[in-house]
Amino acid sequence: MINRRIFIFVILMIVLSGCIPSFESEEEKIEEIKEEEDQLIILPNIKTAEEYYQTVLPYEHSEARGLILYGLNSRLDIDELEIGLMRLAQDTFSPEKYFFQEGQLLSGNVVNNWLKRKDAHELGLNPAVNILPEDTWQEKINKNKEKPSYLSYILEHNYLVKKEEGVVELGGVVLGVSLNSIFYIDVYDDARLKHFDHVVLNDEEIEKQGKIIAGKIAQRVRSMPNMVDVPIIIGLFKEAPKSSVIPGSFIAMTVVEPGKSSIASWKAINEKYVLFPSSDAAKTDTTMSNQFEQFKEKIDEFFPNYVGIIGKGFYKDDNLQRLVIDIPIQFYGKTEIISFTQFVTALMMNGTFPNDILIEVNISSLQGAESLIVVKPGEKDPLVHIYR
Repeated sequence: MINRRIFIFVILMIVLSGCIPSFESEEEKIEEIKEEEDQLIILPNIKTAEEYYQTVLPYEHSEARGLILYGLNSRLDIDELEIGLMRLAQDTFSPEKYFFQEGQLLSGNVVNNWLKRKDAHELGLNPAVNILPEDTWQEKINKNKEKPSYLSYILEHNYLVKKEEGVVELGGVVLGVSLNSIFYIDVYDDARLKHFDHVVLNDEEIEKQGKIIAGKIAQRVRSMPNMVDVPIIIGLFKEAPKSSVIPGSFIAMTVVEPGKSSIASWKAINEKYVLFPSSDAAKTDTTMSNQFEQFKEKIDEFFPNYVGIIGKGFYKDDNLQRLVIDIPIQFYGKTEIISFTQFVTALMMNGTFPNDILIEVNISSLQGAESLIVVKPGEKDPLVHIYR
């Protein structure tokens, strides 16, 4: 019995001693991984139809990340504010020299306080409204209408420049100042029931108030540490209404030069999204509107059981830059999807639309995305992908 216990003890010691080297090797592996993570990695530039900035690793998230969901009305506006802000940056911060990083200056607490009304926080950039405890819900709504909130969100992007091998530093800051086009109001009554209303804001007043707000933001950001000699770009973005199927657009931008804290001048931005088919499309671009109608009619002839075809055209300086067409339709088989995709591709190749713009066609069903057709400017052969 004793000998058996000794034997088991010896076996256990051998097994445990054999485990010790593996623990040491794991620690070494962890340290090696940590050293690799501390190194600066610049992700390669991927060729796309639109020019994007390279990103550095480790990726730094903005501390204000997530607040944008509460500030803007729709995912469309969020996407356009983010991508459009990158587009504005390119004239000042070349994608060949600068690298993108999420904003690191404005914390979530700072952004939240700046978005408040002046009476709710001393740093609030929206006007104060004198709501009294004895006010009825209707009086609260009327007071909000008299002094609407124009500022809905502030989005920050940072642009880094290489200082030496493996080292980057802040080279510029871009701020998107998002403005309401419609101020939506909700107030509670004494029974805790919520009442809703809204006020449509005047375009000229939106731009005027946006420029005043941007001036205050520029002064505050310039006073932050290490921000004296860094150029600051500010873009004014006007949101679309909640019910809109197209996003809002940028209306003006400015560059606050290094060492300056005030805005000297503004540059008007002529950008807009147009829905096809629509009366606005017919007024904005008669030729493209007619071409879209013809495209729609040909699809009707081939497959009449469609749900609807809509196009979203992006115009810059009154010239169409990009057209995204969504074709949701009911299919009964994969071969039907393949045939329909081939038919639409043939329409694209036969000169249905101009060949100097980027065109993207998304074909979908109730099950999700079915196929994708992309025609790049100046290219005859489109990229076609059928999802499996």
